[in-house]
Amino acid sequence: MLMYYRWVIVFACFTISITGYGTYFSVTLFYTHIINEFGWSNSLVSGSVSLGLIMYGVFALPMGWCADRFGPRITMIVAGFFVGGGTYLGLYISEPWHLYALYGGITAIGMGGAWAPLVATISRWFEKQRGLAIGIGSIGGGIGTLFYAPLTEYLIQELGWRLAYKWLGIISGALIVSAALFLTKDPTTNLYCWFSSKYRVSGKYYLIKRNPVSLGAAEDGTNMSPNKNLLKILKNVVFWKMISTFGLWWFAGAIATVTLAPFVLEKGFDYGVSAAVVVAFALGNGIGRIGMGIAGDAIGELKVYQIGLILAGLAVFHLVFATGLISIFLMFILVGIGFGGSGTQLTTISIKLFGLDAAGALMGSVLAIIGIFAAVGVFFSGLIHDLTGSYYWSYILCSFMFTLSAFLSQRLSFRLGRSF
Repeated sequence: MLMYYRWVIVFACFTISITGYGTYFSVTLFYTHIINEFGWSNSLVSGSVSLGLIMYGVFALPMGWCADRFGPRITMIVAGFFVGGGTYLGLYISEPWHLYALYGGITAIGMGGAWAPLVATISRWFEKQRGLAIGIGSIGGGIGTLFYAPLTEYLIQELGWRLAYKWLGIISGALIVSAALFLTKDPTTNLYCWFSSKYRVSGKYYLIKRNPVSLGAAEDGTNMSPNKNLLKILKNVVFWKMISTFGLWWFAGAIATVTLAPFVLEKGFDYGVSAAVVVAFALGNGIGRIGMGIAGDAIGELKVYQIGLILAGLAVFHLVFATGLISIFLMFILVGIGFGGSGTQLTTISIKLFGLDAAGALMGSVLAIIGIFAAVGVFFSGLIHDLTGSYYWSYILCSFMFTLSAFLSQRLSFRLGRSF
């Protein structure tokens, strides 16, 4: 039972990830409707998302710490109420500060739990197949919009954008809270173990009926506390080298993700096509997360990370000059594969460099810091659009940042064969 329950953990994380990110990033479909109704500028609206990306990262640190300290179940139940409640309150948007309060406050608190606690929990349950498990469990960052973009577009067309916010909030909150009930921090807290007198932990192995089973992250109590270990990590120069490449990855990825629908509209296509392209990007992202997760387990995390970045950079550059619908669809699928596939490696690289003792707080710290990069990217893309009337230079910048991230990541290669 214990061997199979780790896949229940993955499925629960899968559900939470899809729901959280699918709801959060479908916000791009509300952009044009809000701008048209209130006459607000692109930079004003995109600024709320920039703040959201910063605060979503900031709240990832305490959410990750809470998952280390109190376990992922209670952490994600609380997160579900914030995601659902914040989305529901979009029903009442009438002033710019409402957008900033929702995306940068209420919803961002909940979204702080949508990645760090989940990937940390999966890492504790897996040693082998960790890349695959993380790819599946965190796939919502990619294919969440595959499910929620069509749903959001349907609700907007049938009910109007205000009631669409309401029902998205109800659906997302209910699903996240329900899935969170199945989460446990590691195999030592699995319900099966509470009733098994022949269960104990020895070193990095879990002994079930005297048979050693390596499930990943057993802690034998000899390591320092998570708080002290996190401080040690933050003082290490390797951590900041890692952050530099991860930050540029998210800078470029945020531009591509947030401006996707408006970019397609700028090319002269209608709302239906923009929603379909969002789905194509999400599909590619999901393929990349799972496919490159498997590849990372086989040939190395860093190599796959670099391949994904280069693929995304080349595809974004081609999009600048693409005019045909098929070409745009194909390029956004490739961007999704590269962006999602490289994103899966963030956790595997971090864990391999710094271990599992403070995994939740570690990944929360990573997201908190690189979220600043993402916010800057989204803000500049909106500002560039306001100044030039086009996303041309935003996508040139996006392509360059993907490529630069791949180049900077090479500085980590000599460290990945060592333990922290």
